[in-house]
Amino acid sequence: MPSLAPPPDLRLVRTDIAGFVGFAERGPLIPPGASPEKIADYVPKLTSWKDFRLFFGGLLADAYLAYAVRGFFATGGTTCYVARIGSAVSPPIAASLPLPQARQPQLVTYLAGLVMRGQSKVTLESSDAVSLGQTIVIGESTGAESFMVSEILDDQTIGVRPAPQALRQKEDPVYKVSGTALVAASNAGQSELRVADTKIFEIGGQNAVYLVSVEGGGLREFRVVSGVVPGSTVRLGRPLDFDYAAGSIVREYESALTVEAKYVGEWGNRIRLRFTPLQAGTAVTEFALHVSVDASDDRGQPIQEEFYPHLSLDSKTKGAPVPVYAPDVVQDHSQLIKLSLNPLADGEKAALQFGIGALEANDGFLEGGSDGVARGEISSQDFFRALDALGLIDEVAILCCPDAVGTPTLPPIVLPPPPPGPCDSPKMAGSVAANVRVSAAPKGKWSLREVQAAMLEQCLRLRYRVAILDTPVSQQPSEIRNWLDGQAFDRDEARFGAVYYPWLKVPDELEVDGPNRLVPPSGHIAGAYAFTDINFGVQKPPANVELQFVNDLEIELSGGQQGPLNERGINAIRVFPGRGIRVWGARSASLESEWRFIHTRRLLSMIEDSVESSSRWTVYEPNDQNLRRMLTHALNIFLEGLWLSGGLKGARPDQGYFVKCDETNNPQSSIDAGFLVCQVGVAIAAPMEFITFELRRSVAGPQVVEA
Repeated sequence: MPSLAPPPDLRLVRTDIAGFVGFAERGPLIPPGASPEKIADYVPKLTSWKDFRLFFGGLLADAYLAYAVRGFFATGGTTCYVARIGSAVSPPIAASLPLPQARQPQLVTYLAGLVMRGQSKVTLESSDAVSLGQTIVIGESTGAESFMVSEILDDQTIGVRPAPQALRQKEDPVYKVSGTALVAASNAGQSELRVADTKIFEIGGQNAVYLVSVEGGGLREFRVVSGVVPGSTVRLGRPLDFDYAAGSIVREYESALTVEAKYVGEWGNRIRLRFTPLQAGTAVTEFALHVSVDASDDRGQPIQEEFYPHLSLDSKTKGAPVPVYAPDVVQDHSQLIKLSLNPLADGEKAALQFGIGALEANDGFLEGGSDGVARGEISSQDFFRALDALGLIDEVAILCCPDAVGTPTLPPIVLPPPPPGPCDSPKMAGSVAANVRVSAAPKGKWSLREVQAAMLEQCLRLRYRVAILDTPVSQQPSEIRNWLDGQAFDRDEARFGAVYYPWLKVPDELEVDGPNRLVPPSGHIAGAYAFTDINFGVQKPPANVELQFVNDLEIELSGGQQGPLNERGINAIRVFPGRGIRVWGARSASLESEWRFIHTRRLLSMIEDSVESSSRWTVYEPNDQNLRRMLTHALNIFLEGLWLSGGLKGARPDQGYFVKCDETNNPQSSIDAGFLVCQVGVAIAAPMEFITFELRRSVAGPQVVEA
């Protein structure tokens, strides 16, 4: 009979990796209806505060996630996953900017006479070439004024609206273009326009965007149409800068290329694009692109910019791929934008029309980005969806949800009017990114208890992680005890949670409430867990750790105030002169004596996870005495290492652990059913009583049962 190969060593699994759920300025957002196998793709793994800024942006005035992640890394954390919350009711929208296709409009006729400024009657060589309600351009095809044919008087004379603002010469060409007219006046600051016809903005589907110019009274502004109410209204990506009378023209330009923010949200409206043509003329396929993000209120946010010295709209040259093909280059390298070529007529080559919109001054901003969360729309279900994503990532061992406590009340903000920009004609303001405070987390309908209960339920179900629970803000010690009693968490689930109090005062570049602001402590505490695990091991209680990037506490606790908190399983954070601000407790939320300390739960989870992961080699091996002896030997070596490191109690190994895997717990009936049963006991709770768990292995998968 062939002998079994030696079993692999049992390896300790990592317990220092955190998972965060909360509101962010930008970053991957789990789409509603995403399949379970795809959800984890929207939860990036981060290894530094710099990574968070790169993926999720800076600090937000009305959210705590960024402060929590910063505290995690500052206190000693090295790795975390972040799941961003968005509303399923009103999903966020990505900012975008369509760029015009270089195409000559359809020439339909010529002027038969001079047209003076303000003259609304126009003589054509033939009025049969136009139709009532049609949009036309007289003169230069790209930059000239647009008009609506308002009446046809005879075989040569037509009426147009609005009246021309410049002289037109006899024999000037007349072009047919795509457009509609305002049916009601629109004022500066307005972003919804009532128009005569919306059909031209419905061709591309619900999520299509269009480049338009709003023209009238000698003014013209380029904007992005980001939404349509069929038949009546179009929504602009940015409000108008000037007033326009009824009858003003909304001209639509076919786009060759659409630039879109890589992640959805209002942050994308701060993305600035600077184009440099690399060819002569106005029809360009080769260009350079500089991408940057204008500053937000977070003064600590580093400047983000990207430069692409040579991009092309040609995917192939002489049948060979072009290495600077714009969509591919940006897809591979950009953290800010993505590009997509738009469908064109058969045989037509994509080329940008410089001299129009953002390509008029070679500079423009993306428009139409929205966080999509009108006040009151965020619900507990939106938190659950993000938590479910973290549930699919086995590495996560510490769960935090700092924004579950609610959003702060912000002081009123007075913003200056935006300055003129370079994108529009000299008479109007251009594409200006408003310097406004991003508001990604309005007060919503979610329940703190429901979210925290979901965190604990996930920890119990998955077994190998714990939840750090925040308390409401501005609570006295006696109120916090009553609050925790009122939460009434499930007894088994409470073993997997730990509560920390009070809130922290941390440095705040936003200066929401001065140089410091109050934040919930869960992110910093997760960093303390990670620091302890990395430097001492999960067997050490995560207490007496100095928190970093903290200036003060909301409430300074005394030893007398801490005692009743300890009795209820609430861990105090305290100030010690000369020693900083430290975690001064390691209790779980459980009232059961054997699960009083959170490191008991975490150590047992680590042991169970390590044993389960490292015993997979036993599947499909013959379930005989030789296999059971080898498994027992491997487990004894593993547990002896934990005992020697101080993770288990007792003066002798048999006082710290035992392993039982023999014929007494593997009867023939169990073997015939395909089970290999191994019982493990570890002494990690005073007064040295054993906590046992049983590992059952079969081809159907592992099962861990705690006694």
